[in-house]
Amino acid sequence: MRMAKRKRITNGDESAPETEGAGPSTVNAEAPIQSLPKKRRTVAQGKKPASKPKGKAKGKLSKMLEMPYDVLCEITSQLRPEDLLALSRTSRGFREILLLKSNRFLWTTTFRDDPLFPHLPSDLNEPQFACLVFSNHCYYCLKVTPDNQVMWAFRTRCCGSCLRTQFGPFNDVLRGVRSTITSDILLSSSVLGPKKKLVSVYKHSEARDIDILLKSFKPDSPTLAEFLQNRRKQVSQLLAGNYYITAALERKIQLAKMDKEKERAKCKEQIYKRLRDLGYAEELAYIRESDCSFLDNYPSISSRTELTDRVWNNIQRTLVDLLEDTRAKRRRKQRKTLLKARQRLLGELIKDHPTNTPAGIKPGPADICAMPQIRQILVDTPVDVVVTAEHFQETIQGIEQLFAQWITNKSRELLKLLPNQPGAEDEVQDDADFSRLELATTYFTCTRCVDPLSYPRILLHNCLTELPHGFRNREDDDAIMFLNVGSVPWNYNQLPFEYRQDAESAAKKVVTAFGFDFRTTTHADMRPGNRWMECRACRNPKEGRMVFRWEKAILHEIFHDVQGRKSHWIPLSDEDIEAAKRQELKGFPKHRDESTGYCCAHCDERGSFVEIRAHSRWGHAIQEFKEADYFRHPDASMDHPPFFVHIPVPPPVTIDLTDDEAPEHEIINIDD
Repeated sequence: MRMAKRKRITNGDESAPETEGAGPSTVNAEAPIQSLPKKRRTVAQGKKPASKPKGKAKGKLSKMLEMPYDVLCEITSQLRPEDLLALSRTSRGFREILLLKSNRFLWTTTFRDDPLFPHLPSDLNEPQFACLVFSNHCYYCLKVTPDNQVMWAFRTRCCGSCLRTQFGPFNDVLRGVRSTITSDILLSSSVLGPKKKLVSVYKHSEARDIDILLKSFKPDSPTLAEFLQNRRKQVSQLLAGNYYITAALERKIQLAKMDKEKERAKCKEQIYKRLRDLGYAEELAYIRESDCSFLDNYPSISSRTELTDRVWNNIQRTLVDLLEDTRAKRRRKQRKTLLKARQRLLGELIKDHPTNTPAGIKPGPADICAMPQIRQILVDTPVDVVVTAEHFQETIQGIEQLFAQWITNKSRELLKLLPNQPGAEDEVQDDADFSRLELATTYFTCTRCVDPLSYPRILLHNCLTELPHGFRNREDDDAIMFLNVGSVPWNYNQLPFEYRQDAESAAKKVVTAFGFDFRTTTHADMRPGNRWMECRACRNPKEGRMVFRWEKAILHEIFHDVQGRKSHWIPLSDEDIEAAKRQELKGFPKHRDESTGYCCAHCDERGSFVEIRAHSRWGHAIQEFKEADYFRHPDASMDHPPFFVHIPVPPPVTIDLTDDEAPEHEIINIDD
């Protein structure tokens, strides 16, 4: 068996390697190129031993240089042009072998085996063409920059900095020459300029060279005309050839990208298969439903083109952590959907079941869900059991008792805040006697608003059932139920509220001015529409008499107390009440639109009058909005328009003091 001989590599002229750098358009591909002088090895000074090299082990390719020459050539001939170029730059040994003139067949083979690669230009050899296509460094400053661009007409690559110094627009290029040069005898290239627009640039050095040549000819000489004709033809052919090279390379790049995407897609499917085998099929489907491109663009997945055991071990922990978080979110969403469906069923059953509660007060949806009997059905029923109306049947039958018990419990909490009545400081309050809560002088207040809260309005007050900040971060069942209904049970946040003493004092004055006993008069006694009063202290001769409904009179009395002013309340006569109502009716549309606290009669949606009217039109398809479609919410503020109205001051009454029929006064003398 004949063994292949190793060919010795020398630095003589006989086997001088070719250069890979691109030169001018007149470069001769057959010309021998002198090898560069060997560099001296720099020895580190000092006694400190050299540290071990970090990273991957170096010198693995050195074993290839010990292979038989024909085996090495066979291996390298199977490489792609870009790989062969990279191999020639790994070491001096590979460079000397691959750039030998006699080994040019290695380059031609790699170019020929790639049918998508463009034909070799006549003024470049294979290493130069490969360097021009696949290098990423600037030919002028030799820096590797991301903004360098291939300029085919000049057979060069140029970075943005060198582009501004070596090239320029046609007018800028002509500034350095004296002779008349037209653009058709200069090479040009289209590059990305400012704002990513294509601009044509010309080379300064070429313009100077052409200028020197033109000056060497005599004006109007035949040789000058012949030179210009040949030059135009040469430029035209070169620019035309560049188009085919650019188009072929663009097509090759696009196909390479498509192949790369196919490899990535194949690798993604392999990753997804392994994740499904680990039991994360539902999590993968959940992510795709919410964002179909999230996983495909995830860094640990999108950057892979081949899945090996090593790659899988590197990315497995990251992907498993991601899917574990997704599993928790998916289960929470499923739990939320399950509880919402059960709560919706409960709401429909309660709505269809008539209930009679004191003053029409009902617990909020969050309070109903938090009741132990109802919470047990909503939360403790297994997930695989479908909750139906039969599960709530017994609870719905006793819903009135549950509501009444809730009102009793909350009323007892309020009763503890009431001060003892004068003269009864030592008496024990009866926790079942709620009559004091219903008095017209009983008011509370919370820390979030300054509005006086009467009973039973305080049981429906929005501040005491509003979702707190940060509540959405909780994942327990109670938090999910409360989020579904958009509120929390009454005073769930332990918001401090207290008895309002100033409102009690103001209400006593107003109730007493009507001639009622403030110790027994309730809100129901004061609600008839003829409870109007005039603040005699605020009468103005020009504007008239300032009159109020009784609740607004309480607010006005509090205002007087804050200002330190005395008030004087006078009940209105029936005639004045009718005048006040007529005056109030004139501004009612404006006041109604400005007021908030209205509620939709069809779905309990709250908002201003204008918002409820729009809601009825778009939400319930009600084109003609009537009074039956809305009502004022029981928690509507006392501080809403109209605050007061003015009625005219009555004319003065003339009293005749002379009366002939009156008996004469008898004078009685009293002696000591």
